[in-house]
Parts: sequence; structure tokens; C-alpha cells
Amino acid sequence: MDHTDVFTTKAFLYEKSRPSYPDEMLTFLKHQFNIKEDTLIADIGAGTGKFTEKILDLGCRVIAVEPNQVMAERLRDSLMCDQLVVSERPAEHTEIDAGTVDLVVAAQAFHWFDWQQFKEECSRILKPRGVVCLIWNVRDEAALINRRTADIFKTYCPAYSGSSNGMMNNDDAIRQFFEGEFELFETRQDLTYKEQQFIDRCLSASYALEATDEDFDAFVTALRSLFQAFAEEGKVVIPNMTRCYYGTI
Repeated sequence: MDHTDVFTTKAFLYEKSRPSYPDEMLTFLKHQFNIKEDTLIADIGAGTGKFTEKILDLGCRVIAVEPNQVMAERLRDSLMCDQLVVSERPAEHTEIDAGTVDLVVAAQAFHWFDWQQFKEECSRILKPRGVVCLIWNVRDEAALINRRTADIFKTYCPAYSGSSNGMMNNDDAIRQFFEGEFELFETRQDLTYKEQQFIDRCLSASYALEATDEDFDAFVTALRSLFQAFAEEGKVVIPNMTRCYYGTI
């Protein structure tokens, strides 16, 4: 299934409200994979460049691959520099030269890929013994506010199947992709939102209702009520983890 246009109408909200990634994650990647100025990283499913920006800060070269034109344009507008190439290609057919990439990363994106074809593409573009990192910001589902948020999504959003298309509850595709041979680096990254930031973050989800949907107003009202129930001094804290699954392909 082609998911290229899923975020076309949400690109602005995505760029505005989605969280970045913790410095601890980038420090881990830098040291674990010896990232230097001549390192070439392929950031697949780069979106508006949330993770691209962080790896550019490491001083390496990056090819950001993003098939959605609107999101790719936002990435170019905000991050374009000599170390960056932006390619509007799907994850499964990047057109990157074979055997040229030191590290493949996919942040908040792998669940949209055909993982079998993506694995073949990773094998093609990576140098020998190349590594793939699959990265997500993940809500702590044990936290009451996250459970209540999920209840609202279940009530109002027919397309909702869990965070990251339910992959965090069923990681079979991750295990099959790595053939069971992978490591996991995890770090805490709780997120703090004011009311409109919280609403915007919820609305940026692929499954969230849009203003043209019949139940949109009721959906937003439920989110506002939830925020107000948990807010302290005008803010809520969303318990969150950042995970990196990594292995050789």
C-alpha cells in the first residue's frame, strides 16, 4: 500500500508539534558507529527533518529520503546545506548508489515501509556489514494520561490501531527485518506540552481526525478536557521513551 500522501495535509502540524530526539540518543549513535565528517548516513522516511537536523549536527553527510513532496519541501526550506541531499523517493527504491552508505536510519518511519523491500534496499545501498537503526519516540503506555489519550483515539478515530500503526505492541516486523539479531538502546524523554501544543501533537497523528470530519469538534473537545484534567500550572507531562533498534543487514 502506498502511504506517500498520508501526511500531506498534516505536514505543518507535524513540523510544528512533533518532538525532536534526545541528545543521549545522538551521543550513543556517534560513539557506537564512529560517526565522523566523512560518514554518509541515509535518513529514510525523513519527513520534515526532525531527525535529519540532529544527525546533521554530528557533522556528517546525510541523504534525506522522503517521498511526500510537501514534507520534503519543508525539510529543504529549514535544513538545506552542503552536507545534505534531499531525495523524494520511497524507502524501498531510494536510487542511492549501491554500496555507498555507512549507516541507514529510519526515525518514526519504519512502520510505513514494506519491510521486505526496504531490507533489500538497505542491503543494496549499505557498505559491507552496514548497520540499520530503527528509531521511535514512544509513549509510555503505563502512564494514565497516555492510556486516556489512547481511549480518545479509539473512540473518535476509526483508523487508530495504536501508536506507530501498532508496531510498538507487536514488533514482529522488526524481528523479521533483523532476523532476530538486533540490539536495543533506550532512553527516557518525557515531553512537556501547553494546551495547544498537546492538541496539535494529537492532531498530527496519521489517524487523527481532520477539521472536515464530522466528529472533529467533539474529538478536540475530548482532548482539551483530558489536558485540563491532568494539567498543572498550564502544562502536562507526557511520559515518553526513545528507542533505537539496531543491527547489521
